Amino acid sequence: MELTTKNITFLKDLDPQYKLDLRSGWMYYNFPVSVFISLGEIETFIKSIKSNTIYLITPLLRTSVVRVSLSSSFLVNNRSNPILIHYFIIQQWRNSGFNINGTKEVTFTIQYKGVWFI
Repeated sequence: MELTTKNITFLKDLDPQYKLDLRSGWMYYNFPVSVFISLGEIETFIKSIKSNTIYLITPLLRTSVVRVSLSSSFLVNNRSNPILIHYFIIQQWRNSGFNINGTKEVTFTIQYKGVWFI
């Protein structure tokens, strides 16, 4: 199944015939502060996904005070397009109005969990 290859695959976009088990716990992939929202790090994350594994991910910006979700959760696998994901996240950040100027401790994080078709 193609997930986030030509368009971002949100849960609402799945054919209703597909049912997902969403019961696993959330994990976090924190990007190094020095690379912030780096295409290379997104590629590394996508390549780290094992074959036949699907993740539900939510891109976040975090400080010690606030956590901002940049979009609704969407589905990825190891064949997802990192360039599409990078562009989408950058656009969501720009549209969010979340200003990082003067903020020393901003972390970009991908919140993710494994999901399975049932």
